[in-house]
Amino acid sequence: MADLTATTSSGPDALASIRGLDTAGLAERILASTVRVVAGRRGSGAGVIFGADGPILTNAHVATAPTLDIELPDGSIHEADVTARDPSVDLAFLRIGAGGLTPIPARDSVPQPGELVMSAGFPRGMGPAIAIGVVHAASAGSRLITADVRLAPGYSGGPMTDSRGQLIGINSMISGGLGVAVPVATILRFIGSAGRPKLGMVLQPIPAIGPESMVVVRVLDGSPAQNAGVMVGDVITGILGNIPETGTGDNSIRLRLVRGGRPLLLEIRRTSWSEPATRAA
Repeated sequence: MADLTATTSSGPDALASIRGLDTAGLAERILASTVRVVAGRRGSGAGVIFGADGPILTNAHVATAPTLDIELPDGSIHEADVTARDPSVDLAFLRIGAGGLTPIPARDSVPQPGELVMSAGFPRGMGPAIAIGVVHAASAGSRLITADVRLAPGYSGGPMTDSRGQLIGINSMISGGLGVAVPVATILRFIGSAGRPKLGMVLQPIPAIGPESMVVVRVLDGSPAQNAGVMVGDVITGILGNIPETGTGDNSIRLRLVRGGRPLLLEIRRTSWSEPATRAA
């Protein structure tokens, strides 16, 4: 196995959680399901094997290049097809023509604050590497998991696991010094809703304003969000109607927005539009 770099949270709770745990053995199991996603000159990130026949999860912001290569733990490299991609939840689903892979088990319960977590990735193109910390905040209704774990560019798309090596989320970004991951519940909804209507906007949470507040950082061309008049910089403070990923109920939702300090209410009609998947050449 390649050299392993490990970093830990400096808090005493994290150090206490490590006592008696075979962290090296746990890291080895996690890395057996972690891959490098190479996006040409745009750099690289990580991904996690989600099935023995080749499905791989990563971030939508990692899977943006016209061609993607996957480097497996054994060092072999395979071209990848992007079969589903949703920037609104920062997830992408890839497939490669390889079998006999080692999928990571997914946890079916929400992690609790203070639980030990490990994140795997390829920081700054190096690695593989492991970062260790503790859950900072998570709940059944949360769109994100935050953890006191030291991430760096290159961890994006890699797994965040519990102390048993079960997947609890996909590393997504760093916010306020905390590692942020997309939870398993969102991952399962994303996989189940692949190909269903999307709104076509990329959002970023604003914890300082409120748990549900999101700023629009991108609006995709031709999308329902663009047609409804959503603009980059709008702050979403509430959603009225069914969550888009459910694919059921009313065919429209209303967004409470703040734009330039003024409150707005916009209605978005959910249509059959979806961002086209990128296929590796």
